[in-house]
Amino acid sequence: MNRQPRLRDVAEVAGVSVSLVSSYINRPDSVGSKSATKISSAIEQLGFIPNQTARQLRSGMSKMLAFIAFDVSDPFFASVARGAQNRAREAGLSLVLADTNGDADSENDYVSLFEEHRVRGVILAPVNAINSQVGRLTARGIPTVLIDQDESSDLWSSVGVDNAAGGRLAVEHLLSQGCRRIAVVGGTVDIPQVALRRKGASTAAANTPDCALVVVDSVRRDASAGREAVARLLASGMPVDGIFAVNDSIAAGVLEALAETDLRVPEDVAVVGYNDMAADILGISKLSSVHHPHEEFGTAAVELVLEQFEAAAIPRQIRFTPQLVERESSRRLGATKDHRTPATAAALPTLETARNPAPHPLRDR
Repeated sequence: MNRQPRLRDVAEVAGVSVSLVSSYINRPDSVGSKSATKISSAIEQLGFIPNQTARQLRSGMSKMLAFIAFDVSDPFFASVARGAQNRAREAGLSLVLADTNGDADSENDYVSLFEEHRVRGVILAPVNAINSQVGRLTARGIPTVLIDQDESSDLWSSVGVDNAAGGRLAVEHLLSQGCRRIAVVGGTVDIPQVALRRKGASTAAANTPDCALVVVDSVRRDASAGREAVARLLASGMPVDGIFAVNDSIAAGVLEALAETDLRVPEDVAVVGYNDMAADILGISKLSSVHHPHEEFGTAAVELVLEQFEAAAIPRQIRFTPQLVERESSRRLGATKDHRTPATAAALPTLETARNPAPHPLRDR
């Protein structure tokens, strides 16, 4: 046989009707044992593979769950995907991973694709603001769960972390170690999570009158962004004694760049990352970082999909609370922890617009 075997071929070999073969494939328990044995043998003999897509279209029940990730090269999203995949497998579902690489057009294309395939549910780490495509998914009855998103809605569920609190924790810790000239490194303000982490950093700095913050933007979100940020700070003469990187990959690049200078970490420059994945993923055990769950994000997202699909439940939001994990990269001996006094928060200056205050090793060595 030069073509793929069909349902009719199985029926002919088994000596039964096409409808009985169809019943066996869709509802095995409804077919008698003698006929079931004949059909099973025919399927094995012909190498017949049931058309899952056709079955799903008939039943309206897909076993495919889609995860549209912001950037799978980011260890955080890779870990979220692992958690989602494990829980999906337990539920008898297959997880399909799509990477937008931070591109809104790619995100829209994937949303449309999975809408057409009538997937069981969509887990989405959105690029920017929520768009009409998400509304289309929910209108089609496809449960939609947003990852790392602070926007609430009665149309979709979400799993997130308090990013503003995480940014505040990072800078409060640097302040407690005596840092007063702090750079917030990585990302751009159009990424909601980065914007919130910067907001939290600004809030922490505003409570310390002699603290100055500067932002170093980067389109990339990997170690190269951290190396470039340090190079730009050195070239500008900006005095910095603390660096908060918006993810651990960027923080790894910061540490690499500082290691090539005569600056000491943390004595001259203390460093804090975000996501707390450096030890497990990057092999860096000394990096202080803001911790929140990783695989649990994915597990919770699949739970919300199942919850909505099985019980038509009202969408809800799950929020994790971040914690600061202090390690060697920021721990200074004898540092005071009394650093906050009331003040008013202000906008963060960029590297290009900030003033150069008093002399410091990053500028004067």
